[in-house]
Amino acid sequence: MKNLYTALILSFLSISAFSQDSKFYVGASFAGSTLQNAESAQVGEHFGLGSSLGVNFGYRLNENFGFTANFLSSNNSLNENNDSDYSIGITTLSVGPMFSMPFGDKIIWDFKPQISLMTQGKESGDAVGYSVLYNIGGTEILGSPRDEWKWSGGPSWVFGNSIVFKVTDNISVSLDVDYVMARFTEVEDPAFDSAISDINDVLNELDLELRINRDFEIDYNNLRFGLGVRYNF
Repeated sequence: MKNLYTALILSFLSISAFSQDSKFYVGASFAGSTLQNAESAQVGEHFGLGSSLGVNFGYRLNENFGFTANFLSSNNSLNENNDSDYSIGITTLSVGPMFSMPFGDKIIWDFKPQISLMTQGKESGDAVGYSVLYNIGGTEILGSPRDEWKWSGGPSWVFGNSIVFKVTDNISVSLDVDYVMARFTEVEDPAFDSAISDINDVLNELDLELRINRDFEIDYNNLRFGLGVRYNF
């Protein structure tokens, strides 16, 4: 019985110490953004420096390990060497572990490999202001303008790095570098998808279904670098 009491006390002390080391933070980041795509580069289209905003959350289990969730959004346009008015926006919602290495009492390095639970892409600009006319079995369907399309799919990966500087017990600032490997495998054209849905409403009464297979896969590599601020609870 004495050994049991001793084990319970030690367990309580361990849990208490563990809880005291645990810290939750919420932060915001403001960054520059670069974007690369192999197909665009092959035809001489290169993206210029863009911008990125982010909201991030973290929970430290101890000084070396924790978990993180990040919402990041960036936008890049073709550089000045291209005449086309064309931009790509990429948004990710990612989660993953956080590995930390302290350097003294004021500085810590956080490495955050993550998988994106939600990845969306969107085109904008005059170059994509036109609609696509589809021909489905002899029936023509006018789709939405391309700047209303949404890309999604995956998998996408986010590799985050932050050098965090403690200002006060509650406030920290950080230098952030995030590398995003975004893959899109699905495209949503609102007008076209709505038309196909209406057709299937009729076909379903005959136990039939029209299935459209759109072969779509595109990869973008997105590097984001900037500053962040965190509030530690």
